[in-house]
Amino acid sequence: MNLTVEYCVGDLQTGKRYVVVIRRADFRPICTPTVHGVARFTAKKYSPSEAGHILLRTPAFYRKQEAGDHMDGAQAADYAPIVAAHLRKSGISARENNLTAEGTIASSKEPWILCTSMRPTNAAPAKSLERQFSYKGTDAVVTTVDDQNAFARQLGIDFARSAGLKDAVKDDVIDVIDRHRYRLAFADEEIDAVVRVIHGPVHYQNATLTVGSGDDLANTEAHRVWFTKGTEFSPECEYRFAVSAGCPTTDAFRLDVSPELSRLTKSWRRGDRWWSS
Repeated sequence: MNLTVEYCVGDLQTGKRYVVVIRRADFRPICTPTVHGVARFTAKKYSPSEAGHILLRTPAFYRKQEAGDHMDGAQAADYAPIVAAHLRKSGISARENNLTAEGTIASSKEPWILCTSMRPTNAAPAKSLERQFSYKGTDAVVTTVDDQNAFARQLGIDFARSAGLKDAVKDDVIDVIDRHRYRLAFADEEIDAVVRVIHGPVHYQNATLTVGSGDDLANTEAHRVWFTKGTEFSPECEYRFAVSAGCPTTDAFRLDVSPELSRLTKSWRRGDRWWSS
């Protein structure tokens, strides 16, 4: 189920106004398990409750990691059917099985990503997740969030209020148009930033997108690639928060955690029953 909600937020301390657009997205097949909160595994020094901040990364950062997913934030596409169709229209006999036309679909405007995992409801899958993230170290902390919708909303607000946001993004035409549009919608008040948070579970698939016509591309949501990974990563049970307010100028963004965001999280030590609270 996909749902979009827009908030206009006024900052009483600074007098600034922000629009925070939250979208819940799920690209998994129908009849997949419901998400009952999320969990994030980090070394103690990177836990929000311990460090007081969250570090966001772009898909480009994860693509550069040695053991990462080189297709993170991108999807392979088979263009042979549409190429063959165009050749036939030009009077050239062509069959798809005689053609090779491959490419990659990616968004030119990547977000920052916060990676978490879908929170299990019993011990067996919880222990499996702990093993998946054992490389975080013996002092690893599990940070859980019961309400991912409320977390996404506050994450967007904290992001909009961040002192480092202005230098971390560069405007493009779409960003300027959106700020003007929201200014008209909200009583002609100046809008200082428009922040989007798309959140949902990762869909694991190895199938290549087959492009038979322009409609196949038009109907492919640009941000779907941020929530699609190969099946070899499925044990991670990943749930992502994609945050954007313009084109990132860096692969990482350090976001200070507000008391409001911190209250939506809970930290657990190794051996705690974090999956059953």
